[in-house]
Amino acid sequence: MLKRTVNCQSRFRSACGGIHRGRLPTANFILFSVIALALTSGLCAGRIDKPIEKSDASGHKQSIQYTRHNDPDSVVPFLFGTVMGSVVDYPTYGPIEGAWIYTTPGNYIATSDIQGLFMMDSIPIGKYDFFASSSNYENSYQISPKYCLQIFENDTLIINFILYPVGGCMPIPFFEPWDVGFYPYWSSDPIDGNWHLNNLSGNPAPCAEFYWSPTLENYSQSLVLCLGNGWDFSYDTLSISFDLYLSDYSSTGKEKLTVEFLTKYGCDTIWTPLAEFYNNGDINWKRCHVIVPGHDPPWENISFRLVASGEDSYDINNWNIDNVFIIWIARLKGIVTDSLTGLPIENAKITVETYDPVCSGSDGSYMVVVGQDGYHVTCEAEGYYASEEYLSIDDITTWDVSLVPQMPEMNVTPQTVTKYLDPGDSCSEPLVIRNDGYGWLTWHAAIEADQALTGAEDSWIKLSDTTGSIDSYSFQEISLFLDAQNTGSGSHHADIIFTSEPDVGNDTVHVDLNVGYVSVQEKESGNLVSIYPNPTHDRINIELNGNFISLTIFSKNGEQVYYMSNLSNSQRLTVDVSSYNPGIYVIQLMNDIDVICRRVIIF
Repeated sequence: MLKRTVNCQSRFRSACGGIHRGRLPTANFILFSVIALALTSGLCAGRIDKPIEKSDASGHKQSIQYTRHNDPDSVVPFLFGTVMGSVVDYPTYGPIEGAWIYTTPGNYIATSDIQGLFMMDSIPIGKYDFFASSSNYENSYQISPKYCLQIFENDTLIINFILYPVGGCMPIPFFEPWDVGFYPYWSSDPIDGNWHLNNLSGNPAPCAEFYWSPTLENYSQSLVLCLGNGWDFSYDTLSISFDLYLSDYSSTGKEKLTVEFLTKYGCDTIWTPLAEFYNNGDINWKRCHVIVPGHDPPWENISFRLVASGEDSYDINNWNIDNVFIIWIARLKGIVTDSLTGLPIENAKITVETYDPVCSGSDGSYMVVVGQDGYHVTCEAEGYYASEEYLSIDDITTWDVSLVPQMPEMNVTPQTVTKYLDPGDSCSEPLVIRNDGYGWLTWHAAIEADQALTGAEDSWIKLSDTTGSIDSYSFQEISLFLDAQNTGSGSHHADIIFTSEPDVGNDTVHVDLNVGYVSVQEKESGNLVSIYPNPTHDRINIELNGNFISLTIFSKNGEQVYYMSNLSNSQRLTVDVSSYNPGIYVIQLMNDIDVICRRVIIF
């Protein structure tokens, strides 16, 4: 004989009950495990009278009940199945004696015995709705979807009911990792549809899955979670969160998953969509949140369902749902202000992890609706440094935020300029002033030099601009001019001081100009350096007799064209100069004490 099991509970008007989440006490495991033995031992009350047993041609017995119509000689045979199960109390899971179990249609009735067990024997095959009721308990019945349980020939259908005290409802918070399957809280519509439990996939496994096969056209199949009666939704609302995954196939945008909320008040029963997701491409695991609104007067009965629907299920591979979390909502509110002025900040964005962010109003106030839990919360606004904090949000939590304004930030490059010129030569060097912060930056430059006579004929250093303004995260380039026409041989030094408005600090560029420095150093270098051939057109050989730090080659206008560091003692170097433009170049060698310069000609 075939056996099938269906669990029901009082808060559901559907066959979607059973044992509570988690593990039953040992005694309750025994209660469920002895159902079959107790039933076959005749322990259950309320059996229906058995019809006459007849044997078919092969000798197998069949339970047949004859119903006469207007024609006395006309009889119609009915084949039968059996329904048995248990009725227990929530939250104790103890047996309920004397509970009534009945069907529609047919009004077949049984009552539970002292062990909470019942059996309906010899129910004609067909589809039925099953109900359970007991005094001081909510009835267990179907509300929507309106599907029936099928009784087959010689089939035994096991239905376990959980009855909740009057006004009882599911404990909140509710977490569903699918580790014990769909029951007792979930039911699929239709029962044998494409919704199933996938033990190999999830976030982590297992998870609920709507699979494309068998292929469905113009379909709508649901996975229903019923919360039951007794909720007061006049003021409080719920937050439902879940992990969603879609493996798409055709990306038609015509297959979708809808989260719906059912409310019942009096005779009114309404499924309200809360969120919709379409097959516009794969959706990797992501956290989704929906808020269930309250109602005045309170709802009498509420449920959720996940509805997979569309034109052709072949266009997707599967929808997956995991880690369903239902909690009472909480509210995070506060005011966002400027830390310097104390004035409110409008359009500041407040983000509570994966919930949709909200923005502050003109008075700086905001409110975020989330589930009661702990979260990382951030507050951001243009022109301000972000603020982040971990908050435990319960009921109504206040978080006032004082944001620190971002300021301009001045940076000038290069920080050092060194040039080598012959008397009468000149050159220019770019200087870049950057605003690496937020807000307008006004800068001013002043030259402090040993021979800085700005505007005079013998001035050796000048700037193309001495002031300017730069927007956020922008830059301005100016030119530094060096002129050796009226300077004597030797070294000249200057500092260019950059100041800022608003005052975010100063920056300094150090400038060194060496005029006629080559000839002076050549006389003092002795046999420390040997450079050949000179002139040359393809390569320069440099022999060093001593400990040098670096080697640099400058063009006539002071541009650095070659650099090498970490030189070893008594070293011979070869530099390829075949790509250099013809002209006079300066080779600069630095040791711990001095700088040696040599002039070479490349033709």
